[in-house]
Amino acid sequence: MSTIKVSNIQDIANNAAMSMSNGVVTFTKVPVNAGGGKLLQMKKFLRNSVGYFSNTIPYDDSVPQIGEGSLIFTLAFTPTKATSELKLEISAMVANQDVTQITIALFQDSISNALAASGSFNSASNQPHNISFSHIMNAGSTSTKTFTVRMGAGGGNSILNGGASGGRRYGGVASSGIVITEIGA
Repeated sequence: MSTIKVSNIQDIANNAAMSMSNGVVTFTKVPVNAGGGKLLQMKKFLRNSVGYFSNTIPYDDSVPQIGEGSLIFTLAFTPTKATSELKLEISAMVANQDVTQITIALFQDSISNALAASGSFNSASNQPHNISFSHIMNAGSTSTKTFTVRMGAGGGNSILNGGASGGRRYGGVASSGIVITEIGA
């Protein structure tokens, strides 16, 4: 193992760019391309009611389509800057009466193909488990975008925020939803 010991790092004009004292690093100049990554806004939709759905999303190698599955939530979002990045976080507590694959998929506006999707195998009937995923995209414009999340299984009736025999779990505090964060470039 090698060790490099320094107390200062200088740029080519001999200006101190960083100093270190007692294990604390201090930058005396702003690093190049710094300043992005600022949280501009966040919006969320959380659902804690139980929902029952029978529409399917095929468990195959095709991109989920907007007409497949059942709508479980919608959130409209208006970016403040076209150059921003949007981070969409989706989480759903799901179950199914059958032992089958359950899929949740994210869509934007009326675009047919899902932006992202994730699934989980329901290893025992009526047992709740969580499916979650994130999707990051460029805002592209400041026009309002409507994001929808759809859920479907390979068969049987799917349950959102419930479990055995479709009953509610955790006294109504279990929630599924979407959180959209706009991050400045």
